[in-house]
Amino acid sequence: MPDEHAAAALWWRISAHLSPAVAATTSHDLPVASTWTDTLQDLVGADVAAEMTGSPFWGALVTVVDHALARGHTLENLISHIPGREQDLDPCQGLVWRVSSLTTPPLGHDHGVDPFGRPEDADDASQQVPWAPTAAEIADLPALDEPAIDDTPDVPDPQKTPALGEPDQVEAAIVLAALQREHAEPLPPSEAMIQAQVARAIEADLSPVTPERIAALNELAADYYQRSLPGSWAQTYLLERLAGTDLTGHTEVRPGYAPAGWTALIDHLGGHGATDEELLAAGLATTTRDGRLIDRFRDRLILPFTRPGTHAGAGNGGVQVLGFVARRHPKFTDTTGGPKYLNTPDTVLFHKGAQLYTAGTEDLLRGGAVPVLVEGPLDALAITTATRGRHVGLAPLGTALTEEQAHQLATLSHANGAAPVVAADADLAGTRAAERAYWLLTQHGLTPDAVQWQAGSDPADTLARTGPDGLRQALEATSPLSQLLLTDNLAQEVAGLEALRRAAAVAAAGPTDGWDAGTQQVADAMNLPLPVVRRELAKALRERAHDPRAVTLAQSRPRHPARQAVAPPPEVVSRTPAAARTPEPTRDIGPSR
Repeated sequence: MPDEHAAAALWWRISAHLSPAVAATTSHDLPVASTWTDTLQDLVGADVAAEMTGSPFWGALVTVVDHALARGHTLENLISHIPGREQDLDPCQGLVWRVSSLTTPPLGHDHGVDPFGRPEDADDASQQVPWAPTAAEIADLPALDEPAIDDTPDVPDPQKTPALGEPDQVEAAIVLAALQREHAEPLPPSEAMIQAQVARAIEADLSPVTPERIAALNELAADYYQRSLPGSWAQTYLLERLAGTDLTGHTEVRPGYAPAGWTALIDHLGGHGATDEELLAAGLATTTRDGRLIDRFRDRLILPFTRPGTHAGAGNGGVQVLGFVARRHPKFTDTTGGPKYLNTPDTVLFHKGAQLYTAGTEDLLRGGAVPVLVEGPLDALAITTATRGRHVGLAPLGTALTEEQAHQLATLSHANGAAPVVAADADLAGTRAAERAYWLLTQHGLTPDAVQWQAGSDPADTLARTGPDGLRQALEATSPLSQLLLTDNLAQEVAGLEALRRAAAVAAAGPTDGWDAGTQQVADAMNLPLPVVRRELAKALRERAHDPRAVTLAQSRPRHPARQAVAPPPEVVSRTPAAARTPEPTRDIGPSR
């Protein structure tokens, strides 16, 4: 502003933006009226109406109100806020300013002569538009009447996904995603996982029986079960299921047997000072309907699941026994013997969805052993024993694979550099479990492979039927799980935009060296131009990069009946009779001290 006449200069600057009604008053010598002036008393009262009509700004108010009514405003809204007397302001003048501001759109910067002497063509950075395209960018835009890529599907896009543009932009996005995949790491724990861990910590703090005490009781129970195994049916059964491999006395696997008596373990632990409350809190005992305390596990093969490291209450070289999984006698049914597998219930030490049963040591996994995800603990033992520790079996405990278990497996796989293998059972439930595992693991940057068993079989069955050589050959003949799922999806969904997006999502989660073949497979199966499929792949990759957990949640929901597993080629399966096989050594599972 100039040092002299600052107010005049400011008025010159703003007066051009004021409507004539606001910038000047009118003479009140002539009466001014309009169609709405007769209703003014009803809206504001007789006294205020008289004061307004006597104001020197009355004519200006009539003008701006008429303009506002013509633009669709209502009289009630325009006259609703009249300045009070305590504001020391003419009510008519205040309304003129208010209505003018409502009806006058904001204008741009001044043009023409500047009162401070600046030239008209002075460079004003505030008037530049930083987002305006350059001439070169405009020249690169595709023609309006020619789409960059022919969108064959006519189904409208419900996601409103922005187009990627030219094919070279699509390919650039795919290349970028491949480079990012090379540096993929496990996702950080989700909010739900963190909240669950906090809740468990609070539960442990408030529990009358500490996790350390439960671990000590579990260690005593594991020793008791181990000593009960020799001579039991459980020892014979385990020997048969593992094709002659005897794990009796193995200090890492620690198989055992729960005697058939009602209170065998309770009596044993009671002699070591265990109370009823502690046995119930540890999940080693349960109560009958009449309130009597009995053993939870009776007449069952026992396998402990453990956590390595130095923990209070741990034994056996610092390995902490978290709980047990117990297999019923094979001659019994659900009606006569209860569930096939019975696990330790949730305690302050063990949480069913938070741990994986591992048939081997962490040293094996750190040394590069391939983790193999199976459905049950006996399958896990079959994997580890048959491969002599080159593969390590892992299994969920009484539940489908959880987010927390997948995070554990992803951490192990990234640490040893070995992609996991999914070896689910060859049945409907197993195929669904494999698909769920695919989405839970790929969100952590893993590209799992898969094993195909003969219809209705599993790893333990394969080991018992074909011996270690047959199981090893099956594990060596793996295929990318993404390839199997993509083929399955295309066999059941071959039309529509949703099917295309589903197939693109499966391919995007798979290994980068399979993207070219995968998109060509989709294009051929759905009779679509390859550029259309490539663009959907690029979109799927972008969505995974933005929020991989959201993609996992959306894709892991069952959408159709799962395919039946396909038997491997005949040459993959060994036909060696079980009786002719030599028992395999057990030293490679872990040190048997």
